[in-house]
Amino acid sequence: MTSSEAIMWDRLRGRRLGGFKFYRQHVIKDYIVDFFNNDALLVVEIDGSVHANRDIQIRDEERCRALAHLGYNMIRFTSTQVEFDTELVCETILNEVYRRIDAQLPPTTDESEPLSG
Repeated sequence: MTSSEAIMWDRLRGRRLGGFKFYRQHVIKDYIVDFFNNDALLVVEIDGSVHANRDIQIRDEERCRALAHLGYNMIRFTSTQVEFDTELVCETILNEVYRRIDAQLPPTTDESEPLSG
């Protein structure tokens, strides 16, 4: 585990972020993702310096498309972001979880207006 992954895992494990359960090194089909939240079908990836390599970037893009095709959403952060702006990274993850969960809920009916029919 890299130092940035350790920082992130310390913030995500044990339902520490918004009470949501995250998994580390979770297997999804042919991929092992850094962190995963099942409620929002959210994958969180932490990219080290190796991800600056163009071949790695192409593989990352393919992986992101493949997971999106399966219904998963992926957000990526650099190791530097995690190490130096952990609070913003956590806020971004939490906002994405809420956004994804809200998108999965059926629309509610406004009780103040009569239903047609």
